[in-house]
Amino acid sequence: MGKYTINFKGDNENYPFVLSGGKYEFNATTGGINSEKNLIFCDDGTTQLKINGGRYCGLYGIQINSLGTTNIYNAYIETKSTNSGAISVASNSENFDITVKNTELVSKGFGIYSYSSNSKGQTNIAVQNCNIMANYAAVYSSNNNSEITIDGGEYTSEGYGWGCIEAHNGKINVVDGNFTGLTNGLNYVGGEVKLSGGTFKNTDKDGYSIYAGTDNMGLRKILADEYLYEGIDGEIIDIDETTANWKEPLTVVKCQHNFDISDNGDGTHTYKCDTCNFEKIENCKYTK
Repeated sequence: MGKYTINFKGDNENYPFVLSGGKYEFNATTGGINSEKNLIFCDDGTTQLKINGGRYCGLYGIQINSLGTTNIYNAYIETKSTNSGAISVASNSENFDITVKNTELVSKGFGIYSYSSNSKGQTNIAVQNCNIMANYAAVYSSNNNSEITIDGGEYTSEGYGWGCIEAHNGKINVVDGNFTGLTNGLNYVGGEVKLSGGTFKNTDKDGYSIYAGTDNMGLRKILADEYLYEGIDGEIIDIDETTANWKEPLTVVKCQHNFDISDNGDGTHTYKCDTCNFEKIENCKYTK
């Protein structure tokens, strides 16, 4: 646990730490925070927050309204409120970057909750090799100017009616990771989603591994170029343009490509994969 833990039971203040400007670091040596109310509040664009290790338990978690940079590594964060996230982001200021790495989040509400719809700056959130268990969504985005990139880890949503990933606005990129929802593995209803990895599944018989049923969406449109869906037994799933959702587990894999090559008559050839429809033009002298 470390040398000491801050135990907060104040009657007048909601947060033991309100950060305004400067650099702040919490680590395994300082121990963490055990609060009957909330944890950390950031509301200044010049603030730099670093957490490296330690346990942080409270009603609400880390609330970021404005911040320069945030790095959260190797930590355990647990929150009891159903109205927020273990890490909540409402970017109301300039651009800032948040990295959450090798960290465990346990939340009665959301895991990572990016929710502002009036953001003035770009918020970039990198989630790397984390273990997130939430009653609602493990990762939720309704922030129009946020981009969340998930690369590795285990993510679970235990509440009925939620996706493990909830995409409502902004952009979510999935590079790798396992995503299990009681209802949906991924619930895509708005914004932009790009998948270049990840395994998605649900545990309720009425749910979907991926739901992308809103107008102008669909399962094929959220795949990154050169990627495919693979089924539970490793078979390639042929998904057409009209397929909006899928019940069985899906894994996103890179296509091995089976190119059909045609001569354009101008010193170039067009390569089109008949498996994933990826297409490219190259300068070459190809002879069938």
